[in-house]
Amino acid sequence: MGVQSGSRRILTEIYHRAVSPDVVLGAARIINGFYDQGVRADYGFILDNPYETPDDWRESARLMIALPRPATFSLYSLAFFPGTKLTERAVADGHVGSHSQDLDKRYQQDIRPTYAYFVFYVNSCLVWISPRLRAPAWLNGILLSDFMVKSPAVAPLRALLSTITLIPGIRAALHRFYRQLLGLAQWILRSLGRTHPTP
Repeated sequence: MGVQSGSRRILTEIYHRAVSPDVVLGAARIINGFYDQGVRADYGFILDNPYETPDDWRESARLMIALPRPATFSLYSLAFFPGTKLTERAVADGHVGSHSQDLDKRYQQDIRPTYAYFVFYVNSCLVWISPRLRAPAWLNGILLSDFMVKSPAVAPLRALLSTITLIPGIRAALHRFYRQLLGLAQWILRSLGRTHPTP
């Protein structure tokens, strides 16, 4: 499902989509009800939008976090296709050159290493282990706080976290780490005589 954004402003003013985040959540709950019948949900979000503010992308991240599990997520860099009104606007506003590489990029691979991408990345990579997993609420509370997103005092930390997605092999390393963490949690629960979490 192409969610694109959780920001009403971006959805209406930039993408001209009449579907609200509330409607997306309602549809996702319906889809989720058919998981046992083999229906699998994948939700797509667009990053690298020059018209987004930190508040806009945080609304998208919060929507992603709120979507029911099990689910998987696909992240995309905003692609500027020649001849579209959005591209014409972006060229006129100076966000894209008329002969820019932005007009010919690989929108699934060319996501810029930003702090917003890091937050989405953290919340999407857990589903590689299990489509039921979520990042802890306390972690998202910190990552999405005004202090972390807007404070000049933590700009170096945001820059560092932004580069994590560029490290070769980081996805595979995170996948192994989360698998080991899940295995440890299963062992602890079995030792306590409780049901183990399903991957």
